[in-house]
Amino acid sequence: METSELLELIEKGEDSQTQFKERFESIDALAAEICAFSNSNGGNIIVGVSDDGEITGLTKEEIHKLNEWVSGTCSQKIDPQVNVTTYHSKHKIFG
Repeated sequence: METSELLELIEKGEDSQTQFKERFESIDALAAEICAFSNSNGGNIIVGVSDDGEITGLTKEEIHKLNEWVSGTCSQKIDPQVNVTTYHSKHKIFG
């Protein structure tokens, strides 16, 4: 996903296909969100963005931890397993 596409999604705001999360405090909370999307038509969970669309961002460490959680969640916490695609912006984005 290009940075411009990400910014467009954020600009449109949350809906049934797109949810914003500043951070996930637990792997179980992440599992619940992924499971909810997998039981519908899919969608986008954008992390590092507040509910009002403010880009708060994540540190490199938070991104690394989140990627580990996504992998673990999809293979161990959700049955049947789901496949997700993750993207992260290589640019600092300020809204």
